[in-house]
Amino acid sequence: MKFKKASGIILCTVFMTVLFISCSKNIRDNKDNLTEPSNLIEAVEKGNIAQVQKFIQEGADINAQGKYGLTALMASSLLGDKEIVSMLLKAGANLDLQNERWFGRTALMMSSEHKEIVSLLLQAGANPDLRDESGWTVLISAVEKGHKEIVSVLLDAGVDPDLQDEDGQTALMRASYNGHKKMVSILLQAKANPDLRDEYGYTALISAAKESHKEIVSMLLDAGANPDLQDKSGDTALILLSSADRNVRRYFKHKREVPIKGHKKMVSMLLKAKASPDLQNEAGYTALMFASENGYKEIVSMLLKAGANLNLQNKYGKTALSRAEGHKHRKIADLLIKAGATR
Repeated sequence: MKFKKASGIILCTVFMTVLFISCSKNIRDNKDNLTEPSNLIEAVEKGNIAQVQKFIQEGADINAQGKYGLTALMASSLLGDKEIVSMLLKAGANLDLQNERWFGRTALMMSSEHKEIVSLLLQAGANPDLRDESGWTVLISAVEKGHKEIVSVLLDAGVDPDLQDEDGQTALMRASYNGHKKMVSILLQAKANPDLRDEYGYTALISAAKESHKEIVSMLLDAGANPDLQDKSGDTALILLSSADRNVRRYFKHKREVPIKGHKKMVSMLLKAKASPDLQNEAGYTALMFASENGYKEIVSMLLKAGANLNLQNKYGKTALSRAEGHKHRKIADLLIKAGATR
């Protein structure tokens, strides 16, 4: 998945940020470092406000890129120097310049540890819709890093919560996948659309269900998420929750592609939200077929109470009953026959 590329870029930018801030802190803490900065960016790195002002007044190129491709505005945003950022903004610094050496990140993206600077840059007109090389916007990046206050600042400033990255993923999808309940709550309050799909057809609800985030599944359903949306394989959240083999999920614990073990609580939530038990995926399987095949007796009972069609067939002519009998789940087969299933 392209997400692996995004994760790698995020790790690299975190490393570069820590390195730059650490070096700058060492310079500032070094009391013997009395030499005057030779250029604007060096003055910013040293936190020398008077010299920053001097270079600006003397006509220094405020958009010149120095160490790591950083401009003065990028460096001061990274370091959290509110006064210097304000000076540079008044001097007309380019707000949306993207640093190729920093994977296309802007000053706004680099300021995501500093709430006041994010606000300053947004007020000055920084574009929050730009994407870095991972395809992420500043909002998606802040959500991924768990910066709740920054996310709130961005949303309060009118940033669109439904912007999608190059994979079609939104901030809400990422928060739901990662299990960030507070972040999901913030995004839903900002009217994020829970029914958008990424390039694989996954919604926030499907992502939360696949990762066993029960509380987030509940939050999304309460916000009106459609429980019957299907991914590109035709699977719904209900189908996925009924379809996993116990041993497969245990072995592939961290694999996103592998559907999770059946979860009664989430199945109950979905059925209460009027999820259809009869939708079929591209192979013709329903939730009842999968639950019967995998021996999930309680889930089978829940699906039957919800009115699941007993005699639907998949593309191979198999029914829920034949799947139960084929996997030697006698009690489930008896339950299906009692409910009216026919061979």
